Order: sequence, then structure tokens, then C-alpha cells
Amino acid sequence: IPSTCSYWPTVALFETIACLTNPELPWNCSVIDYLLERKVFSLLRCIILAGVQDVKSPELRVSASALEHVLISLVSHVGQQPCHCSNADPRWSFSLQILSIPFLWHHLPFFKEVFWSKGLGRYYIHQMANFLPSHAGVLPDDIVREYPGHACLLGNLLEVAGVVLSDPSSTYHTAIDFLTVSTFLFEVLPSVDSSHVHKPVDDELTMDDEVLSPDLQKQISSSIDSCLLQHLVNALLKATCTTGYSDKTWPSNVEVEAISAVCTFLHITFCTLPHELIMTLLAYRTELLPALWNYIKRCHENQRWSFYSKLTAHIPGDTPGWLLPLAVFCPLYKHMLKFVDTEEFYEQETPVKIKDIPSLVIIIKQALWQLLWTIHGHGSSQKSSRSLRDDKKLSVELINRKARVAMSELLSQLQDWNNRRQFMSADDFHLQEARSETFVSQALLGNTRASDILKQAPFLVPFTSRVEIFTSELVASRQRSGAHPALTRLTFKIRRNRILEDAFNQLSTLSEDDLKGPIRISFVNEFGVEEPGVDGGGIFKDFMENIIQAAFDVQFGLFKVCGLVLLLFVVSNISFSLSSLQR
Repeated sequence: IPSTCSYWPTVALFETIACLTNPELPWNCSVIDYLLERKVFSLLRCIILAGVQDVKSPELRVSASALEHVLISLVSHVGQQPCHCSNADPRWSFSLQILSIPFLWHHLPFFKEVFWSKGLGRYYIHQMANFLPSHAGVLPDDIVREYPGHACLLGNLLEVAGVVLSDPSSTYHTAIDFLTVSTFLFEVLPSVDSSHVHKPVDDELTMDDEVLSPDLQKQISSSIDSCLLQHLVNALLKATCTTGYSDKTWPSNVEVEAISAVCTFLHITFCTLPHELIMTLLAYRTELLPALWNYIKRCHENQRWSFYSKLTAHIPGDTPGWLLPLAVFCPLYKHMLKFVDTEEFYEQETPVKIKDIPSLVIIIKQALWQLLWTIHGHGSSQKSSRSLRDDKKLSVELINRKARVAMSELLSQLQDWNNRRQFMSADDFHLQEARSETFVSQALLGNTRASDILKQAPFLVPFTSRVEIFTSELVASRQRSGAHPALTRLTFKIRRNRILEDAFNQLSTLSEDDLKGPIRISFVNEFGVEEPGVDGGGIFKDFMENIIQAAFDVQFGLFKVCGLVLLLFVVSNISFSLSSLQR
């Protein structure tokens, strides 16, 4: 054989194996069983990796068609009936040895088509769901540090999952199996690098010794598209018969399992990948938000929250049943409200009906009170036994923190919508418990649960209580600081036509204690003459109104209008130093 055709022996070997494993031959099962016992998939993995010039390149030095023919013969046989093949060790299975090859489908495109069209995807996803979570150390060694086996397996799985789930023969159980495998793999995946996806990386989730290749990050991120999310949600919801808003019954076991599985998957996905696009697709391309709200509402009305399913068995049993559903629903609804206009919210009532929002506010208030007061600072120390590393993404502490932030921001948004056109009493946003003297006295102590509520969810506390706390803290601060300097020291002359610059230059020199004391203002008109009058509070009020108006004036240049939101941006022609503002 000429040296230029040195790969021909490999092709001949593949063709021989393909002939021996022909499903029409009587010894087909015996041959495949023999090959499986001798770790044939591990051998094929080595051949594929040796034949790949570059893990990112679709070019192979061996014949792809011959290799794909062998893989199709072997993979199609396993699990078929009748079959007498012995159960292979999971470490040497097709799922772990072949599917963990970087960008497998790019190298073997024909095999990819056969893999999902013949239902092989459903079988092997189910196989992985059965053994992968309980065998954390069975993945083969990483090829290189940037291409860890679990990340490559996840990328290849996500790339075909949308097509597999779109198959009419795919069932609810296929979706659950997919969620089981992908959630496990996401647990051990480092957060995606912000330099490639424009998303800050949470330091708590970053692994210093494991950084994914940008191409692998892109494969994983881009695979979670509208096709996958639509078919995943549809497969889960069509198995539950309680997605209608009129249904008041207690959720079935199937629905509880579906909600638990999808919420666990989405929470861990939000922790790992850029979630803006994923949330947009979920909000506008699927029926997940209405289904989640219906589930949450019925659990609340029945005063009964289910225990977590086997998919979240590593979460302590005493964890509130509402935690994960709200941890996913609140950021999704909050994200959707950023794009909803007045007509959609008030007239079309998308995605939550106006009459249901008071119930939603009550649920969020009670949940926030539980997180910030009742179970404040009592995170579980239990860890998952199935994770390859410390289970941070699915720790109760992290879920609690993200849920608190999302619920606080959503409640703030709903309060803003209520201020535009009232659909419920403003007092309904306040917690009755926050009106008590006990709460106020705790808030005054500092570093207490009450003070944390004031920082993280101040709208839960009635305005009168907040004023009482503020004035009491101000008095206490003055008492601790002792006698304040003479009032003349805190009297400032401000030119009306240069109010922002003069105020910044003079007030920025004050200490923290000085700023807590009384401040007197004396205005200077455009002719440089000091205006008559003694500041007894009225002039200072006039000063505050004018300085706020000047600072937020878009013509001044500190802010610009973007829709209904004012965004801060720095310009170079400001007459005073903005760098000191950052300090």
C-alpha cells in the first residue's frame, strides 16, 4: 500500500468489523459481546482522537464513513431485543467513551443523523440517567485541560437534545432523563468565561484549575436554544394535566417531579451560563411561566408544598418546597417585565392576570420573610454525594441568596407597576410583622435580621416605620459623635447657575460625621450677590430640589434616557472631576 494511503489498513479493519456485526448474521450478538468485553469503545475513542488533526476541525485522517458504519452497527445493537450481550462496565460504554469526545458530531455528521433519527438518543440518554449520577468517577481522562470530559459530554448531549425531544416518540420520561444527566453535568461545569459571553463570572462558581475552551463554551451556550427549550417544556407539560389556571387541585406526583426537575436544571443553568437570552426564550417561546405560576398558586392555596423529588434528593428534606420554583419563576417574570409594555401588563395581563398579582405579592412577601427572618443564617451544610466537587451551585445557601435577590427585585417591579396604575392597595406590599416595635428595635441595633430586611427588601417595611428607624439612628449617631461643630462651619455659598459644581466641590470635603449634622445653604445669584434669608430648612429644601433636577438633566451629560430608564454614563467634558465620584 502506498505511504500516501497509510490509513487504508484502518479502513479495512473497520469494514471487516462492520461485516462481522451485520445484524442479519446469526453470530452478530456474539461478536458484539466479544468486542464490548474488550472495551471496543475505548479503542475507537483512541482511533478517533488519533485521527483528528484538531479537536475543533471536522477533518479526520481516517475514513469517516467506515468509522461511522462501525459505530452505527455497534451502537444500534446494544439494547435491542433479542440481545444476549452482557452488561458492559459503564466506564467503557459508548456514552462515556465516545460521547465525551470534543465536538463529536462535527467529526461524524452522518452518525449524528442516525443517532437521533433511529431513537438511539433516547436509549443512551436513559442509560446515562441510570448510572452517571451515581458513578461520578467513570468519565475518561480529559484530553487536555481546556476540554474536560464532562463538559464535552454535555456539549454533545445538548447539541442533539433538541432534535431528540422533538421526536414524537419521545416521552415525558425522556425529558426527565435528559434533565437528570444535564443537571449532573452542569453541577461540575465551571462558569462560562465572561470575556467570551459578556457576562460577569461569579467568583464562588469559578474553578481556578479548570477553564473551558472558548469553542466548547460556545457549543454549550448556543445549544440551549429555542428548539431545545420549547420541546423540553412541551414534553414535560404534556404529561401534566394541570396547566390551566382554573384547576384548584393539588399537583400530581408527575407534575411535582416535572417542576422540580426543570427548576433544578434552570437554576443551575442560570448559575453557569449567560442567562439573558435563555430567559427571553423561556418567557416568550414556551409556556413555562404560566405553568410555574399555576403550580405555585395551587400549592399556596392548598397550603401544601411538596417535598423535592429524587432529582433534588441531595437538598435537605427540611428545605422549603417553594424555594426552587420561586427561585426560577421570579427571575423569569422579572426579566419579562423589563420588556412588557403597559397594554400587555394591564390589558392583556401577560403572563399573570391582574387579579392574581395580589396573591403573588403575598406569596413573595411570605417567602422573603421566611428567608430573611425565620431561616436567616441557617444554611444547610449537607453536600451532594454525586458531585465531582463541592456542590456549590445547588447548595441551599446559593439558592437562598439568588431567590432573595430575585424576589426582592420582582416585588419592587410590581410595586412600580402598581404606582403607575393601582391594582392593589400600597399597604399590601408591607409585612404586618415589620410594623411591630420588636422589628423596629431590632433594626436599630444593626447587624440583625431586621436590618438585613431593610437593606435587601426595604419596601416590605412601612414608610412610617422606616422614618422612625432613620430618625432614631440619626439621633443615636449624633449622640455617639458628641457635640457638632458650630453651624457656621457647615454653611455653604452656592451659585444658582453653578449649583451642581459648587455643591460637589464643597460637600465632598465633609466627613461622614459632618454630613450627618445640619447643613445651611446660602444662595448666590448670577450677579455674585448673596440672596437674603436665613436657612431654617426651606432654603435647604429648595437646594435639594434644584440639585436633583440639575443632576438628572440629560443636557448636563451625567445621564441619558434609554426607554423608561435613566442610565448613568461618564462624559469627558464635565467641568469637575468625576473620578472622585467613584471614590
